Amino acid sequence: MEKHILAIAKQLTQQGKKPSVALVRAKLSRPVPIPVLVKSLQYFESLSAEQIADIDDAQHRAPSTEKVEPLSDSQKILQQLADLTAEVVSLRKETNELKQLIKERCPNDPC
Repeated sequence: MEKHILAIAKQLTQQGKKPSVALVRAKLSRPVPIPVLVKSLQYFESLSAEQIADIDDAQHRAPSTEKVEPLSDSQKILQQLADLTAEVVSLRKETNELKQLIKERCPNDPC
């Protein structure tokens, strides 16, 4: 999947655009977790012009065996909402676990 993201980032760069999570995500054929996108884009930014030129443009095309229907704007927004909701739920769970850990380590004393 990283090669796919890198190919899209290269394409955006060739169009004179700075690759961003939002721009790359809009061009993906299927949802990708934001941390994967961020990591791939950070890697892309660290590449030299020669390394970027070596990225295969064909990587960003969907495989011919996979039939992908483009998402409408509302579907993209709903997908982003679902991703963000899942991230909030995960962060809340982590926060509660940390609160519990603090209570266990400092039962009578505010730490």
